[in-house]
Amino acid sequence: GLDEASDLSEVDDVGLGPLADNGGPTLTRLPAPGSPLLDRAVGTCGPADQRGLPRPQGPACDTGAVERPLGGFHPMPPTRVLDSRDGTGDWTTPLGAGETRPLTIDGLPAGTAAVVANITVTDTTAASHLSTGPDPATIAGVSTLNWRTGQTVANSTTIPVGPGDTIAVRNNTGTTQVVIDVVGTYDDGHLGCPCGDGATMTTPTRIIDTRDGTGGSATPFGPGVARTIATGLDPGARTAIVNLTAVAPSADTHLTAWAAGPVPATSNLNLPAGDTRANLAIVPLAPDGTFRLRNNSGTTHVVIDLIGSYGDGGWRFRPVTPTRTLDTRPAGFATTPTLVPMPTLPTGTRAAVTNLTGIFPTTATHLTMWAAGTTTPTSNLNLPAGDVRANQVITRIDPDHPAATLANASGTTNAAVDLIGYLG
Repeated sequence: GLDEASDLSEVDDVGLGPLADNGGPTLTRLPAPGSPLLDRAVGTCGPADQRGLPRPQGPACDTGAVERPLGGFHPMPPTRVLDSRDGTGDWTTPLGAGETRPLTIDGLPAGTAAVVANITVTDTTAASHLSTGPDPATIAGVSTLNWRTGQTVANSTTIPVGPGDTIAVRNNTGTTQVVIDVVGTYDDGHLGCPCGDGATMTTPTRIIDTRDGTGGSATPFGPGVARTIATGLDPGARTAIVNLTAVAPSADTHLTAWAAGPVPATSNLNLPAGDTRANLAIVPLAPDGTFRLRNNSGTTHVVIDLIGSYGDGGWRFRPVTPTRTLDTRPAGFATTPTLVPMPTLPTGTRAAVTNLTGIFPTTATHLTMWAAGTTTPTSNLNLPAGDVRANQVITRIDPDHPAATLANASGTTNAAVDLIGYLG
């Protein structure tokens, strides 16, 4: 239905694709990814679009004659698509201060809307942050990854893909080498079917904690040690969504998670000796619902929180232009939870895909984000005093009240939240 809220008569470009055979008895114009028509209709819409596809496909009906389905997730073995140290991805020099470069990701399936990737920076010459998005115009005012001088840091993220399977990467200050490993893709719904996997978000559950024996082992991971991690997920799950934390390693190290077979030449979490750091990991599963986890150097305790999975059924994804929805600077907030508004999410949204950044806490702390009105789950981001760190967070959302709650455990800190997409 149309009302004042869904009226786009003053919008110059509503993002309709060309007249084409999108299924059904007639030619139609399908809303393009990112079109303002998506999930825009307010009130009651018919049970099917012009092609006979059930409506709505997302949290709300699309404005117009046809629906664009939300995208499914397609897992893939971890694949290195960029390494500026050795020329992978056609980058042969570090990324400079204030520099934005395009990266064309070869070999993506047709109709890819976004990639799920692990981004690592190394050989950093100044404290800085990295921003990513589908094109340079979309990444102003948002950040993906933060670091201090000399650090090697990784963060998992979801990056909407621009024309020609290209993304934009920008470094703010100094120079840095950049490494990107792709672990999966979201399609753009162009197939007109529930293709790919849907997401099922669960109450966060701690499945491994080597400090107290949760998961069967009370000993830390040694150098080069790999263990099989049981998730307890249903047989229909093909990919696990976990928050992976390494606690106080005895040497600089990295952790690698993968389904089975040989260890891939990729990493999920990088950290120096003595640090505690978390990163969201999207991990393909073996047929028995397990995955492998390896520590590279020294010894380290490991904590794994299971937060969801991709597989049969579930919610599907739609990317948005990266948007900063919360920035508490300069006032900050203490231990009283604060609301994270997400006014651009349509009613009916089930989960928000975000990047959470903690900024200069006064003491060591952790941040937790969850659906407003529910109980506090496990932590999402660990922060030492005076640091800046980021982590991807997939947060369940009350379908009738698109917002989340953010809590700080200790002291006072600033925080920023960037919205990347949503599940519905």
